[in-house]
Amino acid sequence: LVLVSPGFFDRTVDYALDPVIDSALRQGIVVNALNPLGLATNPVFSAEGKTMPRGPEFAIAIRIKQEASDTNEEPLMALVDGTGGTLFHNSNDYLAGFQATTEPPEVYYLLAFTPSNVQYDGKFHKLQVKLAYARGLSVQARRGYFALKEPPTEAQQLEKEIRDAMYALPEVR
Repeated sequence: LVLVSPGFFDRTVDYALDPVIDSALRQGIVVNALNPLGLATNPVFSAEGKTMPRGPEFAIAIRIKQEASDTNEEPLMALVDGTGGTLFHNSNDYLAGFQATTEPPEVYYLLAFTPSNVQYDGKFHKLQVKLAYARGLSVQARRGYFALKEPPTEAQQLEKEIRDAMYALPEVR
């Protein structure tokens, strides 16, 4: 899946994206994103020939604009990182962007785990994946997951098992 978007801003998006990422992973969907804004320039170096204001207010305004842009892109980065995709940004080369986001990686591995001692607290739990012998390889992994607030009911557990069995990827050795 390729999303073409400059991103979006929502303070609650992290919690809302977790089930979307889980569902995409279960169905074998890799989310790639292309930010169409291209290479952003600093307004201080405007080519319009206008004299830009100086002073602390201007510096604060520039910083707020840059942080807002970065924040808008964070949900895209979470979707991409969480599903093993590619984020293409800070470039005006759209041909290269669509090539980077539509070509599958040469090699990839999908790892999964079930946490032990599950805590039903609704909080974000960090994950960390490292390679013992990197040797030019890289890891792209989710930053963590949100735990459920309460244990699933028996009916919900049964529904999840059926859904997992339906969307299970074939085991490859």
